[in-house]
Order: sequence, then structure tokens, then C-alpha cells
Amino acid sequence: MPNVSKDSKVRIIIMASSFYPGYSLNIWCVRLFLVVLSTFGKLNDSSVWVRSMSTTSSTKRHFVGFDLGTSGARISIVEESLNDDDNEDCKEVFSSSVDWKEYDDCEAWLDATYTLLDRAPKEMLGDVKSICVSGTSASCLLIDGKNGKMTRNPRMYNYDVTCTDTGMRAMSLLDPYVPSKHTARANTSSFAKLLSWHQESKIQKTERLTH
Repeated sequence: MPNVSKDSKVRIIIMASSFYPGYSLNIWCVRLFLVVLSTFGKLNDSSVWVRSMSTTSSTKRHFVGFDLGTSGARISIVEESLNDDDNEDCKEVFSSSVDWKEYDDCEAWLDATYTLLDRAPKEMLGDVKSICVSGTSASCLLIDGKNGKMTRNPRMYNYDVTCTDTGMRAMSLLDPYVPSKHTARANTSSFAKLLSWHQESKIQKTERLTH
């Protein structure tokens, strides 16, 4: 995979096989992964290509997981195969991780993803059945719903809205409507972050909250 910069054009080709002969792979997880790549990377000119291939006679299937955490990112590849008794056997066959200096840098998230993909054995990536992406809870950013580009920088799980006057106003708006002891009352809740953004600058019709 190429190194990513703001001016680079990225084409991602995912070779997705089907689960069983005659049935197409449900690629919603793949689409989610592509949204993560194009959104968090703030790419000016990105295009994504998804290509499906018919299944092969291989008895092994691979599943890829990404964990974007507070200190870095990790990839894990799980292999599913049939044992001698025709029972499914799953095991982790590859893992790797990278650290980052700033955990709220979208460019770093994208660069880490490509770095981890480069490290993974190519024969495993050629037979991927599904992809899962996990991030930190209550970390949010706003994107343009039309082109997927980020419109406002991330506010991570531990961002406290009361550190600004607009955040304090957001909490006062939230107070009359949220039930007592509800998690949305927290200064770090996703709802509080959304309201504080709106207090800073009115959220546009095309903007979407990603959580």
C-alpha cells in the first residue's frame, strides 16, 4: 500500500471472496472500513474501488480486525480452517502494532492503518472475508455526509466540554432534558460534544456525527 499524504490519490482494491459458492459476500464491514480510511485521512482526491471475486476451493478463511486505541493501533488476522473432523478451528495467525505521538490525529490513524496492512502477509490479505474496525468509546468527529471528508477535528473519549464557555452553554441546554444519572449527562459524553460543536458554530445540514 502507498504512503498517504494530503495530496495523494489513493485507490484501495479489496479482493473479497464469497462465503459459499453462489453467494456474494456481505460487504457492509468492508464499506465501513473504507469510510474510516477516506474520512479520517482527509484525502483531497480519494477514490475507492471494491472488487468481488468468486470463491476458491480453499478451506481457509481470514478475518481482519483493527483496533485504534489511545496509544496506538493494532491489526489482528484470524484464520478459520477445517480440521480433520470437518470442524471449524479459529486461531490468530498474525498481529502487529504501531504507536503514535498524538492519539487525536486523523492522519496518524490512516498512516497507521496502511503501515499495518503493509506488514501483513499478502497471501492472507488476498482471502479476507470480513473486516472489523474498533475505536475508543465516545470519541467523535463531524464529517460531510456528501463526500465523507472531516469537517471538525476529533474530540476524544476524555474530552471535557466544560473546558470552554460554549461547552458550558451546551451542558445547560442538556440539563433539563436528560434523565438523572444518564450517561449523556457526563461532560465527556457524545451528546455533550455534539451540542458544544453546535454552540461554537451551527451544525450544517450536510454534517454527520461519527461516533
